[in-house]
Amino acid sequence: MTGRTAEASDRTAFMARVSRALRHSGELLSPPRPLESDLSIARLATHSDNLLSMFADKATTAGMSVHKATSSEAIGVTLSILASVAARRVALSAGQGFAEMAAAFQSHGIELVQTQTGFEPLFTADTGVTDVQAAIAETGSLVCGSGLDRSRGTSLVPPIHIAIVRRSDIIPDLLDLFSRQSALGQSSNIVLITGPSKTADIEGILITGVHGPRQVHIVLVEDA
Repeated sequence: MTGRTAEASDRTAFMARVSRALRHSGELLSPPRPLESDLSIARLATHSDNLLSMFADKATTAGMSVHKATSSEAIGVTLSILASVAARRVALSAGQGFAEMAAAFQSHGIELVQTQTGFEPLFTADTGVTDVQAAIAETGSLVCGSGLDRSRGTSLVPPIHIAIVRRSDIIPDLLDLFSRQSALGQSSNIVLITGPSKTADIEGILITGVHGPRQVHIVLVEDA
């Protein structure tokens, strides 16, 4: 018996011993079917709930400021927030009705920061204003996607973030997000925001606004 033949024979014998020890017949068995999930237990929010009120409550609990408005009031409410934080330079993401909002900002002496040329201009902005691709009622979270017309830094880089959330944006929970493909569109990046940026050191001292906005304001458009 040559050395190579002996080596193959030893390997076969070894594998046979392992199979016997594991009582393995050598045939692959079909994996067991997973148990059916009872989503009525797992889900805390459903489409039958008052999702607008739930979202507003959860977002407030998470540390965000919620400003309710009608669709005709949304621009005025946003301008009031900008005035309250003395914002003079604003990064404005693309969104439904945002061309009208951009004109209103400029008419009030607010300079618009370019959001399509990288992150650097965003560091000069006082505030970032964005729409959302969804808003999660269960946790009060904002879902901000990025793409060709939406910089991912607009909601992350300026020290203050204002999100325009419409009633139609609100979904019960995270499970619904991934079935809402039309809302996500061609987003290259998705950020879930639940409150202002926070961090804590080893002693547990909480600091706000170190790695992102220190304030998050939501203009909640109730009739959209």
